[in-house]
Amino acid sequence: MKKIVIALFALLIITELSAQSAQTEDFLYAIKDTDTLYLTKYECASAQRKIEGARPAVIFVFGGGFFTGSRNAEYFQDYITHLTEGGYTLFTIDYRLGLKKYYEAIDAEKIATGKAPKKSYVDFIKALKLSVDMAVEDLFSATAFILSRAQEWNIDTASIVVSGSSAGAITALQSEYYICNWRSGGKTQPWDEMVAILPENFNYAGVVSYAGAIMNIDSKLEWNTPSAPMALFHGDIDPTVPYNRIWVPMVGKLNGSKKVAESLDKAGTPYMFFTYNKQKHNIASEPMNSDLELLDFFLHKLVKEKKPLVVNSSINDLSIKKMSKRQAKRDAKKENEAYQSGEHSFGRGNKEKK
Repeated sequence: MKKIVIALFALLIITELSAQSAQTEDFLYAIKDTDTLYLTKYECASAQRKIEGARPAVIFVFGGGFFTGSRNAEYFQDYITHLTEGGYTLFTIDYRLGLKKYYEAIDAEKIATGKAPKKSYVDFIKALKLSVDMAVEDLFSATAFILSRAQEWNIDTASIVVSGSSAGAITALQSEYYICNWRSGGKTQPWDEMVAILPENFNYAGVVSYAGAIMNIDSKLEWNTPSAPMALFHGDIDPTVPYNRIWVPMVGKLNGSKKVAESLDKAGTPYMFFTYNKQKHNIASEPMNSDLELLDFFLHKLVKEKKPLVVNSSINDLSIKKMSKRQAKRDAKKENEAYQSGEHSFGRGNKEKK
């Protein structure tokens, strides 16, 4: 009798833990060229039972410099757990790694000729732009796949948030920029065909960016139609994805979170912007584990309740030695020179650390 009681108690514990943990399913959402693209759906059944009606969702795009990374990487698993326990259905997606193909082509030419090909910064920035667009197209394809199954999965199509880390954050921000500037000024835009993958008038309910940026060629970063509310997290001395802006004449601009926030101010769009002073590219991942209360505030107030709020705040870690203005200027100059030469930390010799 005692053994039976113990066995039943153990079964109850296992059942309860199973109900609290995220349940996962993998789905093939697209095949593009030689790339087979999957997404993983995460749900916490016990948390979702507390929500009446259709449920909110988050699509997460991993980082890795557009040449490495995985939709199931370890560094954002706590982020997934936090959101699914809050009742969200969460999706992580594959996307084509354009810079991986760029580097593979360089390696192949080196093997064939015995020497590395000469590549300019312009060559690199063009490859980066193509990589970003490929990732955005795949994000749109994954979003369309999710929307097509929204009724089956009980997802509120008006409450889908897109989030990303580093390269994934660039993808998330760029996707919103393309949606809001579809046929900008009544003219056909290069990205219109990508946006057409989505249902007419669809937009994300919010965008969460951990060290992201937006690429554009125009003189100003502007929004033709109002964007979704955004949460921007960025270190102010990030050497990988610029906090402010990298600009190369006749090539284009990579607008970091500071410039994105300024553009949202001008457009009158609700947003939250957290500057982590004296912090580098670690902000692509650390706030996803340490500052989840900021994420919760954004999702509850700006996304769910649609409060017209702007939060622009600096976060200081007092354990980090204060940097002089002279050193900050030197670092900014070094960062810009690195981008001009193509030897910045998107390169393979400096893989992004999570």
